[in-house]
Amino acid sequence: MKKRIAILLVVLLVFSLAAKKVSLGSISGTVKDEFSKKGIANVVISITSNGKPIGDISTNRKGVFKQPKLYPGTYTVTTKAEGYLAYANEKVVVRSGKATKLKILLSKDAAQKISMDISIGAPPVFSELSDNIGLVSGSAAGSARSEMYPYSPPSPYTRPNVMMPRVPPPSGTDDFSAIKPNIFHSPLAEPLSTFSIDVDTANYTAI
Repeated sequence: MKKRIAILLVVLLVFSLAAKKVSLGSISGTVKDEFSKKGIANVVISITSNGKPIGDISTNRKGVFKQPKLYPGTYTVTTKAEGYLAYANEKVVVRSGKATKLKILLSKDAAQKISMDISIGAPPVFSELSDNIGLVSGSAAGSARSEMYPYSPPSPYTRPNVMMPRVPPPSGTDDFSAIKPNIFHSPLAEPLSTFSIDVDTANYTAI
């Protein structure tokens, strides 16, 4: 009996020592704009492990965040920020007693920006997220709008100038003066007149 109790105490001692050796780690880093490289404030950072939520934290005004007290393992880090595309990293490894640092760059959400521009009636704007420039036409009204948007690129939907062929007038509408036949001249009244018959069998065409 005493021998079993001694073995049990040894096992408990080993487990307690092993537990003390496990040090917690952390995940920290920065969230910045992909183009300006400036920190983005109020970005919600969600951390999960095997589908289970660990916690949500937000970046400060400089875009810095930190999640302490994490057990060693692999975590998934996702972001949510207004006006930006979502970010997800499913292979963030936390080691015992180590701080895992991340440098997250977020791209602007072009679809959301276009939707906002259309709702406020802004002039054409260009997308910054791809090589293909997206152009949305809007209304430019007033000098104040012109001062806010000094440059208005041409709309791609403007119809090009096309020379239309001339339509010929309808045929068969020519109008000619009426032909008056010559009157009969009596040789008794006009002895100097001649008497003859002219037969004209020619065809005539109006051009």
